[in-house]
Amino acid sequence: MITKYVVGWSKDNIETVEVLRETEKCVFTASGNSERRHNKISDWARYYDSWSDAYDYLIKQVENSVSAAESKFKIECDRRVKIESLRDPSK
Repeated sequence: MITKYVVGWSKDNIETVEVLRETEKCVFTASGNSERRHNKISDWARYYDSWSDAYDYLIKQVENSVSAAESKFKIECDRRVKIESLRDPSK
């Protein structure tokens, strides 16, 4: 059997999975008396050859998320400053 490392959708975890066989784009796992095919990269999971590759993927994802949050935070802070500078025109 082949060991793969899986990062699932919305999980901050790396799971170890035993794979029966693999192709360029798919892995096959045991499912009862048959096999189940999984895409190596899908909306739900990503299969990696090494734990460090899976870890690097998670780190990259969280770095992207933090960067987006920082950008959004700056935009909202600038918006707040603009709103606070508004004055009542009737005064």
